[in-house]
Amino acid sequence: MFKNYLKIALRNLKKYKIDSFISLSGLAIGLCCCVILIMYVRFEWSYDNFHTNKNSIYRLTGQTVNSGNNEVRHSTIHPYPQSIALEEEFPEIKSLINISGGSAQFLKDGKYILEPIKFVDPEFLSEFTFPLIFGDSKTALSNVDNIVITESAAKKYFGKTNAVGELMTIRLRDEPKDFMVSGIAKDVPANSSIQFNFLLPFENQISSASAKEQKTLSGSWYIGFLETWITLKEDANKEDLEAKFPAFLERHFGNSWVERNQIQYGLQPLSQVYFNENYRSGVTQSSNKAYSLILGSIALVILLIAGINFMSLTLSRYTSRYHEIGIRKTIGAIRHQIKFQIIGEVFITCSFAIILGIVLAELLAPYSGVLFQKELDLSLLSDPVLWISVLGLLVILTLITSLYPAVKISGKNATSLFSDDRSAQKIPVLIKGLIVVQFGLAITLMIGTYVMKGQINFILNKDLGFNPENVVAVEINSELQNALKIGQLYSTEAQRIPGVLSTSVTAGEYRDYSKYGIVDIGMAQMMSATTLSQLGDGIPSEAVDAQYLETMDIELVTGANFSKQANTFPSDEIIVNQAFVEAMAWDNPIGQILEDKPEDQGWVGPFDGKKVIGVIENYHFKSLYDPLQPMVLQHIETVERNPGTILIRLSSDRMPETISNLKSLWNSIAAQEAFNLAFMDDMVQRQYNEEIRWNRIIRISSMASILLACFGLFGLSALVAQRRIKEIGIRKVFGASIKNILVLISKDFVLLVICGFAISPPVAWYLSNQWLTGFSYKIDLDALPFLYGGLTVLLIALTTVSWQSVKAAFQNPVENLRNE
Repeated sequence: MFKNYLKIALRNLKKYKIDSFISLSGLAIGLCCCVILIMYVRFEWSYDNFHTNKNSIYRLTGQTVNSGNNEVRHSTIHPYPQSIALEEEFPEIKSLINISGGSAQFLKDGKYILEPIKFVDPEFLSEFTFPLIFGDSKTALSNVDNIVITESAAKKYFGKTNAVGELMTIRLRDEPKDFMVSGIAKDVPANSSIQFNFLLPFENQISSASAKEQKTLSGSWYIGFLETWITLKEDANKEDLEAKFPAFLERHFGNSWVERNQIQYGLQPLSQVYFNENYRSGVTQSSNKAYSLILGSIALVILLIAGINFMSLTLSRYTSRYHEIGIRKTIGAIRHQIKFQIIGEVFITCSFAIILGIVLAELLAPYSGVLFQKELDLSLLSDPVLWISVLGLLVILTLITSLYPAVKISGKNATSLFSDDRSAQKIPVLIKGLIVVQFGLAITLMIGTYVMKGQINFILNKDLGFNPENVVAVEINSELQNALKIGQLYSTEAQRIPGVLSTSVTAGEYRDYSKYGIVDIGMAQMMSATTLSQLGDGIPSEAVDAQYLETMDIELVTGANFSKQANTFPSDEIIVNQAFVEAMAWDNPIGQILEDKPEDQGWVGPFDGKKVIGVIENYHFKSLYDPLQPMVLQHIETVERNPGTILIRLSSDRMPETISNLKSLWNSIAAQEAFNLAFMDDMVQRQYNEEIRWNRIIRISSMASILLACFGLFGLSALVAQRRIKEIGIRKVFGASIKNILVLISKDFVLLVICGFAISPPVAWYLSNQWLTGFSYKIDLDALPFLYGGLTVLLIALTTVSWQSVKAAFQNPVENLRNE
C-alpha cells in the first residue's frame, strides 16, 4: 500500500510541477531558516551551561539608589577588603573568587602588544570549568609569577600548544616582569560569559600598583575594582545567605551610609549572568534576552508561514482533483481508502520537504556565523532534540494538512465530485483565513524592522554634544611613570603635522567599550551630605587639558576654559556640565565653591574647595542607553591620574598620509610601545553593534518570511488562474479587457493581504514599544513605520499576484477553450 501511495505521490508531484516545486521548496526553505535561527537561539541560551558547578556558583551584586535623583544603580564591582570579610564571616561559603579585568603589554618580537587579561584567584580554575590541556588546574595559579594562557595564545606567542615552562615578558605597569607559563587552557567556548586568553594571579592586580594605590586598593572599603564570585557549600542556601547581607553592610559601611544609599546585596546565579544587562562590568559578556525571544518567535513565524503555504497549496491541489477521486470512487474505492491515500501522499510529500530542509540547514550552518557575527558550531545531524522536533513537525503538519481534505473529499459521493467544478474555482474559507494570518505575521515583522531601523538611525545621528567625525584616539599606556610627559610631547609634536587641526591629552581611556560608552573616565566617589548631596555618592570626573573642548568640539556655555599657559593650572579650578548646574539648582554657577565633607568621616571628598570656572554643554560620554549625568572636568596636571589617550582632530584631506605621519612620530617618541589608533566615530557606532547586528538578523528574517508568504501566494494565484482558465477565455471573447482580468484574479488576494494588514498594527505597536523602553533616548512611534511595513508587503504581494494575472490575461482564449 505504501508503495502505491509513493507512486501516486511522485506522479502528482510530476503532474503539478509548479505548485509541487513551490510547496516543497517553500517548506524546505522555511524549515531551513527556522532550524538555523532556533539553533542560534539555543546557543544564546546555552551560555555557561558547560560549567560543572554552575548550580552552586553565584556573582555578588549590589544595588544602590542615588540620593540626588533616585536613580537605581546596579553594580557587580566591589572593594577588596569586603571579599576578605565575606570569606571570614560566612562559613557557608565554600570558596570566594575575585576576578577583575585589565590589560597588559606582552613582549613579542621586540614590540609590546596590548592584550586584555583577567586577574583571578587560584581557585578560579577549580570552580569554573575551564580545563587545562597542559598543567594542573589546582596549582597553576598558586604562584604569583605564574600565568595561564589559552592554546590560541600559546600558538600566537610560541608557535606551539605546549608552552608550559616558557617565560613571557609582561609589563603591567612601567617595569617589565617575566611570568612563567604554568598551564595551557582550552580555548574558551564561545558561549561563555567569561572570556579570556591570559590569566594572572589576582595578587598582581594590587602589587603592580604604586605604593599609594596599593594602600587604597587593599584597604579601602569604598573603592571597588573587582567582581566577587561565591561558591556555596552543598548544605548552604542562597536565600539564607542573602538574608545576612544587610547586617554585614551595616557592620562595615555604617548604618547612615547604608540608609542614605539604600544599599542591597544579592547573589546572582551563574546561569543568569549572560542575560542580565542591568549589571554591567568589564569582566563578563551580556546580552539582551528580548532579542533571543524575538528571534525565536521569528523562527516559529517563518515555520508557520512555510507550513501555511504548504497547507494552502496542498488543500487547493486536492480541490482540483475532484474528478480523479470521483473516478476512483466509481471503480470501487471506499472512503477509508481515499482518506489513507490523501494522508499517505501528504506524509510522503512532507517528508521530502523536511529532508530537503534539514540538508539545506546542514549545508548553510557553517556560514551562519557571517549573519550572526559569532563563531558558532551548529552540529545539526548529531542533535537528538532537533530530530525529535522534526519528527513531531512531520506528524503534526501531515495530520493538519491532510485531515481536512481527507474527511471532506472522502465524504463526497462520486456524482458530487464530478459536478463540483464551481466550488473548486473558489478559494476555500480555511485557505483565506490562513493567508490572512500569514500576511498579518509578515507585516508585523516588517513594521518591527522599520521601527528598529528608525531607532538605530536616530541614535547614530543624534547630536551627542561633541563631534566625533575625523577625531582619532591614540592610546597611551597609563601605567608608565612618564606617561604624562610622553603624552604632552606627542601632542605638541603632532600639531606640527600637516592635516592635524588640534590635539588633547586626557586621562580618560577612549576604547571600544561597546554599549557602555566610548570612554572610561572614572567615577569620583563623594561622601558628602553637604552641598553635593543632590548628586548622590559618585560623579563622573574627567581629567583633560585646555585643548579638550576645541578638539572634541564641545561648546563652552558660560565662564572660562582652563588656561593654555604652562604651569598656570590652579588646582582648585573645575569645569562642570549643564546637568551638574541643574542638579545643584544654581542660577549663577561661575565662582561657586564646592563643599564635599563627609558627615561622619575624618577626611574630605575629592571636590571639596573646588571652584567652578566654566560650564559646558551636556555631551554623551556614555551610550544612549543611559541618561545624561552631571560631570566634572579637571585639568590633567592637577590630578593624580596619568593620561590614557591623546585625542587628535584631523582634516578630512589626506587623512591616510596624516595617520602614517602620526605613526612615524609615535615610533620616534615611544619606540617600544605599540601604536594603537582608533576612529572615534567608529567607537560611537560600536556602542550599538548589538542593535545593528540584531536589526540585520531580524530584517533578513522578516524578508524571508515575506518572500515565503508571497511564494505561496504565487502558487495559489497560479492554481486559481489555471482553474478559471475557461472562464477567463469566455470573458475575453465577450470583450473583457486585460484590466478586467487583472482585477478578477487579483482582487481576492489583495483583500486578504489588506485584512492581514488590519490585524497587525496593535501587535506591532505593543512589541515595538516594549523594545524601545530599553533606550533612554528613543523615537516616538508614529504611523510611518506601520504604513511603510504594510505598503511594502502589499506591493510585493500585488506584484506576485499580478504576474499570474497578466500571464492568464494575455493567453489566447481560443487555445484555452479548445484545450478545455
